[in-house]
Amino acid sequence: MGVVAVGCAKKTPPPTTAGVRQPPPAQPFAVVAGWEGPAADAANMAERTPSTRALRALQGRVPLVHLRRGPWSPAKPFEAAFELVLFQDGTLVYEGHRCVKLGGLIVTRLSGDELARVRAQLAAGCVGLGASPADEVCEDGIHTRLTCSNGEQVLTGDSRCRREREDGKRLNALATNLLAETQVVTWLGEPTERHACEVEAGDLAPREISRILTAGR
Repeated sequence: MGVVAVGCAKKTPPPTTAGVRQPPPAQPFAVVAGWEGPAADAANMAERTPSTRALRALQGRVPLVHLRRGPWSPAKPFEAAFELVLFQDGTLVYEGHRCVKLGGLIVTRLSGDELARVRAQLAAGCVGLGASPADEVCEDGIHTRLTCSNGEQVLTGDSRCRREREDGKRLNALATNLLAETQVVTWLGEPTERHACEVEAGDLAPREISRILTAGR
């Protein structure tokens, strides 16, 4: 018959060596994963923060205009791919990505008259913008996405799959007028003046605008 002992067993002390002081028991310590901690936080912040110091003051501001044209497509290699954002105080940030005369990052300030003309364009043209569902299939190639304020509301529209529709034509007309008023059209240049139009060419600009607009979200 098996015997099961029930009760309290006397705890046997650990062996000691006479005259020798034993080390204290090991204490558990916190283990921080490689993707956690101050270094990881700093890396994540750097990823979200513009590397150009002059742009950091723009974080958190609501833009007057945010205009993107892209992505560059080998189907239409000589169409410019770029991005710009214009703020209420006239600060304009431009990134020329592919097939543009001036690539890279440009930061400038519109004059009071230029900014007034832009606001007039927005009051008249930043209305009734539309966008197609993401899963709608249409022709390949570059398209324009525009977010703008007409003084009363902020609207967003996209010309993808809508070039021949009335709202798509209105969006493209507004984008053309804005590029002229801000002089960005001269930075895009004529097709014969543009760079990085080849398939093997790389992006000419950093992605600073996306960091400005996503910082703090």
